[in-house]
Amino acid sequence: MHIKEKTLQNFLNGTLNADDLLQVLEHLDTCEYCRETLAALEKSTPMVQAPAYLKEQIKDRVHRPDIQAAVQVKETTKQLQLLYYSLKTAAGVIGALLILLAVSRFDLIPSISREESPGITSQMPGRIQEKGSQMSDWLQDITNKIINGGNYND
Repeated sequence: MHIKEKTLQNFLNGTLNADDLLQVLEHLDTCEYCRETLAALEKSTPMVQAPAYLKEQIKDRVHRPDIQAAVQVKETTKQLQLLYYSLKTAAGVIGALLILLAVSRFDLIPSISREESPGITSQMPGRIQEKGSQMSDWLQDITNKIINGGNYND
């Protein structure tokens, strides 16, 4: 036994009570014919149209000053976030360049020519430690200048 067309229409409209709704759903689960009938009814049922005044209300509301201000604030916030992330990136790049500059100022491993004595390799650890200490002092000096706003007092 199939579901009556009126019952299917009530199902589409959402006007069935809970018991009838449960029975219709159980039947639709097993009956291909009723599912096809329901699909055909759904296609033939006209779509609900929005009221004509709604379009005008939406247009009027979009052009209200408070809505326009909210849109501007949102756009400005996005621009400030972009600026903030750009500044963070620039600060990171500048920091990396400063470190690169600091490292390049120190000759940590001296070049060894063929004429030099083989004993130079035994002097290298001490020289590396000395240059590393100089580099550390220089970086600490730069850091202190940055922290103190350029006013560095010994």
